[in-house]
Amino acid sequence: MRLPDSAECVQKKIDQSVRDVVLDRETSGDSGHKDVVIEADLTCGHPDKVTSFDFGPAFERFDDLAMIQVEGLVGDQSLSDSLTRERVLTSI
Repeated sequence: MRLPDSAECVQKKIDQSVRDVVLDRETSGDSGHKDVVIEADLTCGHPDKVTSFDFGPAFERFDDLAMIQVEGLVGDQSLSDSLTRERVLTSI
């Protein structure tokens, strides 16, 4: 994820987990589909400079990444969005 340098954000915490996705009860073994859950806590010196989040770097790095579901809190504002290779930015 890319944020403006002028926001002076520092990552305080990050937790990651990978979950297998089972499409139905009859599916056995590895479905080949996995969800990666990333929880991050950032502190920004100038939070007013954060007006959007750019997830382009994730799509550039992982060729098989199809979608990113973004959910979170920025200050007192909630954020919920679905991003694809065609739309990598989400705004607050």
